[in-house]
Amino acid sequence: MVKPGDKLPLQGVDITVVSSNGDVIEKPINGGGPNDLCKDARQKDPDKTENSHSMGFLLTYGQFTFLDLGDLTWDKEMMLACPTNKLGTVTLFQATHHGFSGGASGAPALVWAVKPQVVVVNDGARKGFDAGAFEILSKIPGVEGIWQLHRAVQSDSAHNTSESMIANLQEGDADQGLGIKVSAAKDGSFTVTNARNNFSKTYKAR
Repeated sequence: MVKPGDKLPLQGVDITVVSSNGDVIEKPINGGGPNDLCKDARQKDPDKTENSHSMGFLLTYGQFTFLDLGDLTWDKEMMLACPTNKLGTVTLFQATHHGFSGGASGAPALVWAVKPQVVVVNDGARKGFDAGAFEILSKIPGVEGIWQLHRAVQSDSAHNTSESMIANLQEGDADQGLGIKVSAAKDGSFTVTNARNNFSKTYKAR
């Protein structure tokens, strides 16, 4: 089993494990440091489910960085965020736990501190992503794009991203299970493409 701080061998790419088996990295990486958001940050009780043991990683490819924390829970996110942001800032973030499912994930002290330029939400039509989660993502400083795997059918259009950036608009038998693709280059440029309509946007890492 990998441990926080372990590196995964993949030529040309640096992948650092930041959470695993209920533990997180001890020291900041990627330029992390003091986090002013911790002052008023909400704490939650320790999560007793297996989600709190999720393996999370930070991938670095040249100037491009991608953070994926799996289903990591709020209490563990806070361990990564406070009192020190241990992850620095990132280019791309996959929203934790299907888009902060049921408020079990999505601590603003972490999400806003890592300041992703772009977020991909791996939600279901009725799983995970809700209006409250959208509000958290929309308040990320400098966020340039939010992409969703599914339209959140229980939220209004103001709490879903643009339809052009949603891979699946239908639920049930009509759900095609289409994806969101990200292609990145070492210079920090990356393109996000919606498989449903081939709509794409290219971004440049700050």
